Amino acid sequence: AARTQAGDEYRWLKGWAYLLRTEKNEELIAEIEGGIKKEVSVGCSAGRSACSICGSEHGGCAHVPGRTYDGQLCFRELGDITDAYEWSFVAVPAQRAAGVLKRFGQEREEDRTLRREAELGRKYLGALRREVARLAMLADDGLDGGILAKAAERLEEPELLELRRAYEARAAKRFPVPAQLRRRDAGRAEDAEAFRI
Repeated sequence: AARTQAGDEYRWLKGWAYLLRTEKNEELIAEIEGGIKKEVSVGCSAGRSACSICGSEHGGCAHVPGRTYDGQLCFRELGDITDAYEWSFVAVPAQRAAGVLKRFGQEREEDRTLRREAELGRKYLGALRREVARLAMLADDGLDGGILAKAAERLEEPELLELRRAYEARAAKRFPVPAQLRRRDAGRAEDAEAFRI
């Protein structure tokens, strides 16, 4: 099994992320794809941080992480991790191998499935956002469609579903569907008007 510099069994954390290709992040995506932005540092919440040399908690000793003492590497061992909440691109990561991996060659089935599911999610949210903007304009024709579309782009599924429900109800009140039931006196010409499309 692979070992870290400290001699521990090597373990790693793998995260999946995607960026929408927009003008705003075009440069960042180009730097990632070109290998310029590659090294990362993970931010996490830890309940404890102990010195690997003496076991002192939260920097309560004079040992310096990265230095060697009597052949033993000094580092801070994090414990009681409660959350891994972000990762950032950095010039020099604490873990030299930490970074963005680009996969060349054949895509694994698991990766293909994740990519398809992410694409379906984007399509679903796009359709839901368009539907909310359409219903809002039906519910109130004084609203600006462009502004509604931009506002909907910032919303996520729970808010969009609630707005869709509310705008459906308002649009139904504004444009009630006439009943097209046959009445006994439906032979009259004015009654036939209700059946024209």
